[in-house]
Amino acid sequence: MISSEFTGDVCMAFIRKTIVIVLSVSVIFGAVGVGRCNATGEVDALRREALSGDPQAMFKLGTAYYYGRGVLKDPHKAKCWIKMAHDRGYKNAGAVWHKLELWKYAGDCHLGFDETIVSERSPGDVFVVPLLDMSFVWVPGRCFQMEDAGNDNSTKDRQVCPEGFWMGQYEVTQKQWHMVMSNNPSRFRGETLPVEQVSYDEIIAFIQRLNLKTGLKFFLPTEVQWEFACRDRGRRQPYPWGEEMFRPESNCGGCDAGAFSGRTAPVGSYPPNTLGLYDMGGNVREWCQSRMNGATGPTVRGGSLVDAVSSSMCRARQDTLSGMKTYYTGFRLVLKSIH
Repeated sequence: MISSEFTGDVCMAFIRKTIVIVLSVSVIFGAVGVGRCNATGEVDALRREALSGDPQAMFKLGTAYYYGRGVLKDPHKAKCWIKMAHDRGYKNAGAVWHKLELWKYAGDCHLGFDETIVSERSPGDVFVVPLLDMSFVWVPGRCFQMEDAGNDNSTKDRQVCPEGFWMGQYEVTQKQWHMVMSNNPSRFRGETLPVEQVSYDEIIAFIQRLNLKTGLKFFLPTEVQWEFACRDRGRRQPYPWGEEMFRPESNCGGCDAGAFSGRTAPVGSYPPNTLGLYDMGGNVREWCQSRMNGATGPTVRGGSLVDAVSSSMCRARQDTLSGMKTYYTGFRLVLKSIH
């Protein structure tokens, strides 16, 4: 039989340990203002910042989930957000991870562990898929006149009305491809270079695996979505950068490609369009999922390092075969809107 003196000593030791843990965590939280997120609106603002890649916001959001401040308690999401903050170098995250013993909560931090997106969005808002570092720009829907280039190179405008969608801010990189497919078929090698030499069918396999891993719904953009985003929600501009210009700053034949002439450039090396999307003209051509004008295969858009400037026009397209692989063809993704 265990004596009351022994049990009393154990209880006091446990209480002292608990007090130390609580005080230590309180000091850490107080230093960064954690504990003030009492309203759902504040948590939504934190989530927006966290999804945009802010490690301090990730840390604060994790503690909000742990204590149920402005959001339902969820230790698993707390664990994952604080882990992400730690992985991005946030100095207090490691200490809190150990103090709260977050490792003991079950569940992997898969790519879509907290896919909640705030409902209020503005054009150009950015959402980052957790753990994949793949960012998407919000493109609100509306009707516009699509410049439908016919086979005779004439322009036949027609009105289309896409719904809002999340468009990949950058072309998919070799690092992101390797994280999902465990290979890299590209000719030009570099983690931040766009993946290329991938066929339409291989991209569909990539998307299927990505959807399974994340629980989210990714797609190749339709031609309507691609042109709508290229023209900043359907504005009357021929190129992603606006009007025609001599040697635009981009990666295409006849462009000012700088140090990357004749090869692919790291994604985001050149100025974005007014919506915040990079490389919509040049670098690599981009696969689209739809087939228009009686095409027998998928269409590519956007021009590339081997194409003339005119191929970077927002309305320009090329029909191709689904099995084609070239060092100047890659892709970007669309993420289905989540409410």
